[in-house]
Amino acid sequence: MATAETMAYCSSVLQIFIENVRRVREMRQYSYLDLARISGYNRQYLAALEAGKKDLQLGTAVKIARALNVPFSKLFSRAFDGEEVESEVGFTDDDFLLVFSTKVRRYLAAQGKEEIHIYMETGVDPATVNRILNRKIANPRIFSLIKIAAGVGKDVSDLFTRAERGSEES
Repeated sequence: MATAETMAYCSSVLQIFIENVRRVREMRQYSYLDLARISGYNRQYLAALEAGKKDLQLGTAVKIARALNVPFSKLFSRAFDGEEVESEVGFTDDDFLLVFSTKVRRYLAAQGKEEIHIYMETGVDPATVNRILNRKIANPRIFSLIKIAAGVGKDVSDLFTRAERGSEES
């Protein structure tokens, strides 16, 4: 079952995303209205999202990263420094759910675990884990993805990033 520690971790990763979005938005001198126009979401929704009052889904997070022209996984990274935004390549379209599910399965196999272990460690319903990893849920909740990442002991930002050629994954 989900422990208080897992729930606190998930909340902290969501807070990191929110803070990174706010940081980039302010660096670019975008108002909520500017970001709303670029992202296709309304101003009130974006303000509520930044205030932590709205649920976040993968598709929404991707659209916001695209609108801000920031590498998607960077928005979930504790190490992300808004100053590096100007030097970054910017947003690159990818099938982030495919990358995520492939890496989760790889880490489960390396640990000798099965999907049910994610449920036992995080409380994410086994059917939901299976549907996410088999990409039957096209737009999963970010909170569920963060819990799954915690279940394999990895940062969600790492699970959204394709490995560089020649690099080793741990």
